[in-house]
Amino acid sequence: MCSADIAELVALGADAVAIGTPVLVAMGCTMCGLCNTGRCLYGIATQNPALRKRLDIEKTAKAVENLLHSMIKELCMFTQLAGKTSPRGLEKEDLRALTVEASLMAGIKLAGLENVPSKCLDIS
Repeated sequence: MCSADIAELVALGADAVAIGTPVLVAMGCTMCGLCNTGRCLYGIATQNPALRKRLDIEKTAKAVENLLHSMIKELCMFTQLAGKTSPRGLEKEDLRALTVEASLMAGIKLAGLENVPSKCLDIS
């Protein structure tokens, strides 16, 4: 999940998005799949005191802060590029698909066709 994904989901009508995975990765998680065992090698998902010592709280907090700050700045840039003042104002009309298949599936315009003269689109 990145800022572009968030902008797209909001434009398609999402009221909220989950950013748990990017936050875990920023914390140092390698997605090894040991969360449910309590044996997280990085001290993130464990109650084991020895493993918990591996987690540098200050460094991790700064990494998460940097991630969130970057995501917010990028989301603001996407919002401004769409001519909006708030991400909540993003709409389906602000999106463009990069492939014909994506355009048809999502019901959004294909990128790059707005300013093409109609005679250029005539392939007969």
